Amino acid sequence: MSIRACNKNVVTVTEDANLNEVAKLMHDKNIGSVVIIAHKDNPIPKGIITDRDIVTRIIGEEVKLDEVSIKDVSSQPLVVVKEEQNMQETLDAMSKNGIRRVPVINKEGKLVGLISLDDLLINLIEKLNSLSMLLKKQIA
Repeated sequence: MSIRACNKNVVTVTEDANLNEVAKLMHDKNIGSVVIIAHKDNPIPKGIITDRDIVTRIIGEEVKLDEVSIKDVSSQPLVVVKEEQNMQETLDAMSKNGIRRVPVINKEGKLVGLISLDDLLINLIEKLNSLSMLLKKQIA
């Protein structure tokens, strides 16, 4: 199984965005992360900012949003997976790095999606459900 089934509707910002814009975007779109890309016409991921990053690195430290760059808040180093990687490789990367979301890139290194731990869990549940249905048919 490849990670091609990732969320393809990734919300991105360029490196020049400020943290206020990112926080508002997350609020308006009801999302938990934004991927930072180099340029709109060159979607190579440079970082990711999660709602948890903002809370633990900024609000928890009582830093003003307009006093910090998104580069300072983004998770570093950026962990990515390639779209041809399988679910186990993706889970291993997430576990090793203690992350819940990871950008998915193509062979050119361009952003093609975002996969979360929840996405992987849903995929696993669907696979187990299919297996369960198969077993039920064979037993009956």
